[in-house]
Amino acid sequence: MTIALLQQTFNKRVKGPNARKKLFAISDYLLEHYNIEISINEQIETYIIQIMELIRNNPENENDLIDDLLNILNDRYSNGEPYFFSALSTTLDAVTLHNYLVRLFGNNQLSYEAFDFEMANHTYDSIEKTVYIKLRYTQWYINNVTTEREREMHSGSIALHFDLTNKLCMSSHIGYSKVFLDLTTYICSNLENFSIKPAYLQNEAKTMKNARISPYAPITLLSVYLIFKEIENIGFIVDSVDSLNFHNENAPRVKNARLGGNDLLDDPDVITKIHSGDKITRFTISIKKIYTNSGIERVVTTKLTINFSGVLKFNFGESEFHEEVMKKVCLDLYQGIINLWKSDDTVENSEKLIQERIMNSTRYTNALFAGVMAQVKENLLEVFTSDTASQTKIISYFREKYNLN
Repeated sequence: MTIALLQQTFNKRVKGPNARKKLFAISDYLLEHYNIEISINEQIETYIIQIMELIRNNPENENDLIDDLLNILNDRYSNGEPYFFSALSTTLDAVTLHNYLVRLFGNNQLSYEAFDFEMANHTYDSIEKTVYIKLRYTQWYINNVTTEREREMHSGSIALHFDLTNKLCMSSHIGYSKVFLDLTTYICSNLENFSIKPAYLQNEAKTMKNARISPYAPITLLSVYLIFKEIENIGFIVDSVDSLNFHNENAPRVKNARLGGNDLLDDPDVITKIHSGDKITRFTISIKKIYTNSGIERVVTTKLTINFSGVLKFNFGESEFHEEVMKKVCLDLYQGIINLWKSDDTVENSEKLIQERIMNSTRYTNALFAGVMAQVKENLLEVFTSDTASQTKIISYFREKYNLN
């Protein structure tokens, strides 16, 4: 029965955008606990055959093995590769911090608020001054009336990377901020001379020099500099801006808007929103890096989303980049953002970029004109709602005359 359940769960859970992550997790588990290596490119049936053979050879471990594999398959997996950021303040060195964390979590399951945490892995590097811990978590539904735990909601893994040199705490493997925030809160409440402050960049950006007298939102200025300059500074090329999320608390009706497409910074709606002081709270860009080996160029691409709407979050899409490369990009960008926030000329430089790259006179005039024409077209279509022939002529006219579809 348990074998059948495992096979059924495999077929149900190993599909969609996170299928490879689940196969990676199972491969890691089998290699770590049973020294069995399975290629990630193998079919699901290959995994099941190997697991069934493992059970036949280790009948005494059958229940534990199947329970572990079911947990991996049912875990919550985030889309892409997400990273959350917080500023770290401590007088502890890497060895001491590592030992404190090992003692804090021990070998037992630890409960805090709606979560259970259990240490899965830990290491440190006294030369690089870094500490790494990986934990399994389970989140429970808590009845608001009785305050009792009633049912399991989610489970998964979260890793914390402590960089004492750069005074940074970064999480990976999970895009759910509540796990990160509750876990770091628990750690801070149990360690002396240790604090973690989540990076809320929307608030920090307001303190940039001259930010209050700029016509543009501070976080928009920061976003523009990242897109046009900082990505290039760390060795990548921005191929396109794929989506932009805007927020305007003073808007009478729609306060949030998400725009997607190609060449978004040429889009009349985008130009108008930036000019109106709307905040870019999140953006997605396609980036690439060119590697040269023996005279042969190889291009590796991915999508990168930077989210300022809550705790600073970076999220990478599917790519061939190794995890260490993504971590390096995150660290470089985070440090770049901190430097921009503290720099005296970020606002001035970002305003110049907006004028030169987004709102130069020709582009801005064309954008405004296109916006007006699009509105005229929509108004005419509303007037002739019941006249199909006239609507067809209107659409054809604006397409041929102004290239408006």
